[in-house]
Amino acid sequence: ARRINAAQGGFIAVDTYEARTLAFHEQLRQGFLEIARAQPQRIAVVDASLNPGAIADGIWDIVTERLGTP
Repeated sequence: ARRINAAQGGFIAVDTYEARTLAFHEQLRQGFLEIARAQPQRIAVVDASLNPGAIADGIWDIVTERLGTP
């Protein structure tokens, strides 16, 4: 990561990870999905294309299913 001067005189880290190609990110995503398919008891896939409320509900459903209700 490189550092750039922030507007208020501080420094923030800038990661070149975001600058990688779409093909790189798609390959990485496929790798994570493969791990999730191989270990469904350990890894859940959440559809992040939904609205924030639906995403939160989906996560709570997964947590409740796996850990039970409080």
